[in-house]
Amino acid sequence: SANIPAAQGATAPAEQVPTQSAEAPQVLHLMVGRSIVITSPTRIRRVSVADPAIADAIVVNPNQVLVNGKAAGGVSLLLWDDQDQTQAFEVSVDIDILSLSEKIHEVFPTEQVQIETSKDSVILSGHASSAAVAEKILEVVKNATPKVTSLIQTPAVQPGEILLEVKFAEVDRSL
Repeated sequence: SANIPAAQGATAPAEQVPTQSAEAPQVLHLMVGRSIVITSPTRIRRVSVADPAIADAIVVNPNQVLVNGKAAGGVSLLLWDDQDQTQAFEVSVDIDILSLSEKIHEVFPTEQVQIETSKDSVILSGHASSAAVAEKILEVVKNATPKVTSLIQTPAVQPGEILLEVKFAEVDRSL
């Protein structure tokens, strides 16, 4: 694993991946907001990413490509060398739910909420102490990823109950 300076939104050290000349595409996994470096034994002439909204690829030197995860999903990456030979990769970009879960439990330490992913969306489940707290948790997760489904259970409010605030005031009628 090599440390590469941050480039175009990369926020963490990049992981170095050697290329393979096998016919089946190599599968690469990275998190949204993270980067990996692909090292090729031959000089890279051109790169192509099927969907630049999911990941982008930058040639950082003649034998290395920096791949940045931008959004959750899967994308194909192709590299061409000087002899027009291609190397194919399937890049899977996932949401970093471990750090998201740590953040939720740090901000809401008493809430029993679990976080899971399903493809490019996040699912919240468990129990929250109130509907307002469940809404705040949902808001925090929506800041990290737009596709969120909340299955958080909250205590039921009993129908027909009315909360009254009663104040007594003494008034002197003779004044």
